[in-house]
Amino acid sequence: MVTTQGDSPMTEGQKNNHQKSTEARPHWFRLAALKRLFKAGLTRTLLLWFLLLSLLPIIVVSTIAYVQSEQALRTDFNNVLTQHTDLQARFISNWFRCRFQDFHAQAELVFEYIQPGWITSARCSSYLDPG
Repeated sequence: MVTTQGDSPMTEGQKNNHQKSTEARPHWFRLAALKRLFKAGLTRTLLLWFLLLSLLPIIVVSTIAYVQSEQALRTDFNNVLTQHTDLQARFISNWFRCRFQDFHAQAELVFEYIQPGWITSARCSSYLDPG
């Protein structure tokens, strides 16, 4: 028998079995456990089937609801994004239109201020008279 400090006495065989049980189980062991679960008594079999049959509609309905809500969200997002883009385009067009109107108004003011002196100057007559 092997004893450690603070532990209960454990034989070598028990120690080896304990080490084997804590190691990772191979995949065939999990399949065997699953088969044992389904080969259990009538109560367990009925319970599993009722559980599976009750979860199936929930899974189907949840999947359909998820797909429909995702499509609705995408459609709403595209609509909102399109509206926002249209508003931004109108704002930019309006801003440029106003700047061109301001430019045109300022150009007219400058021309009205310069026009009397420009017409009476000698250079203007040479530009206006080709001959």
